[in-house]
Amino acid sequence: LEPACVLELAGMLVGSLDARRAGEGRSYVSLPGGKTRLGEQLFDEGIELATDPEDPRMPDAPWDGDWLPRRRTAWVQAGRLTALATDRYWAGQQGVAPVPAGGSVLMSGGSGSVADLIAATERGVLVTSFWYIRSLDPRSMLLTGLTRDGVFWIEDGKVSHPVNNFRWTESPVAVLKKVLARSAAVPVLAREGGAGVVPAIKVSGFDFASVSDAV
Repeated sequence: LEPACVLELAGMLVGSLDARRAGEGRSYVSLPGGKTRLGEQLFDEGIELATDPEDPRMPDAPWDGDWLPRRRTAWVQAGRLTALATDRYWAGQQGVAPVPAGGSVLMSGGSGSVADLIAATERGVLVTSFWYIRSLDPRSMLLTGLTRDGVFWIEDGKVSHPVNNFRWTESPVAVLKKVLARSAAVPVLAREGGAGVVPAIKVSGFDFASVSDAV
């Protein structure tokens, strides 16, 4: 998955990390009795997700939609869920300090480039970008969307030929549990809005549900 794909998935994941939705049982990070997965190990230790309005690689607005002043926030550290956004209302209900929602996503990378990931792949599919992404089930964070701008077959470490586009059905949580390798993180803009600094990732599997006529 090229960085544009990763940004879409990581952005949807970070955007879902909301304390009220979690406490009311409407989120993947919900647990019974109004509890949450905060502090739980969700991914491999190499996965880290943060937002920082002052990061020079991708600066962002200094406030969120609730007009809370943003600061650097680590949402996932060493694979562990470490923060949930909390608006003023929910913070007052719970007697805690509000936590501003994130903006541009910063994801930990590895080394090398997309070309290096391709060279290390015997057989696989290279996906350039996603679009028309919609939520299917907030509780499992299941999404559906389409590929766009080129899907290519990889054979013996080289791009062999283009293939058709697909409709896909996947969860960002499931995808980040299947990461085999990451390129260096690079600044990128998402097709459907949003920005961040993220790597390309090589994953062990991805659910392409059907063929699509997307361009």
